[in-house]
Amino acid sequence: MPSFIIHSAVATRLNEYLNLDEELFTIGNIMPDCWRNTPDRDTVKRTRSHFQPIGEDTKDEDYKYFCNKYKDKMNNPVYLGYLSHLLTDIYWRKYVLPEYRIFIDGKLYIKSRDGSLIGGSREYIDEFYRNEVHKTNSDLLYKYGIYGFPDIENVNEIEGFECNIDELDLSGLPKTFKFANREIDNAFPQKSIVFSIENLENKIEQTVLEVYKEIQKLKSEDLVNENNRIRWKTFRRC
Repeated sequence: MPSFIIHSAVATRLNEYLNLDEELFTIGNIMPDCWRNTPDRDTVKRTRSHFQPIGEDTKDEDYKYFCNKYKDKMNNPVYLGYLSHLLTDIYWRKYVLPEYRIFIDGKLYIKSRDGSLIGGSREYIDEFYRNEVHKTNSDLLYKYGIYGFPDIENVNEIEGFECNIDELDLSGLPKTFKFANREIDNAFPQKSIVFSIENLENKIEQTVLEVYKEIQKLKSEDLVNENNRIRWKTFRRC
């Protein structure tokens, strides 16, 4: 799935359309992945925080269930950031990954920029892919102006932060910020044999447009809470 830097790049561009509180929206956008830094990560894993069937992390994230369950929170940039993460994961899995991760006769390969295929065990392919993504970090950080996350010990230290998502253990968020900041600090220019920055930027832009269109579609649906119709913040185009 997309790295946190790719998620942050999508969030940065998407917020040029949404015009929300930038810090809170970006925080919400990486929150679903903080399961990795929680005490029960080995048993719960990603499926709970990503609204997938338990144990089936290749299934689409049920973002409509998320929207309906938390429909009275959809004016909160944290929740909208969370929603954009789920939508980004779906788009990336369906339309981006298949360009780079190729199955032939049941075996997984990575397609390099010159068209050659790199094979090996699933573990090797997964690690190779992650390393190639890592090589793009420096360029993406510069391109999208991603500077880091709050250095905190408790989520209560984040000004204006409000979140109560049953499917998420927020105790992992401070460590997630620390991990992200280390990745940012350790990024340096490298050349990937899989990704060209131009192509990756194009994929990010496509993702932004598709996520924005789906949010607009959700905005127009009859999402009604107990007292009144949801009042979505007016989006603006760039």
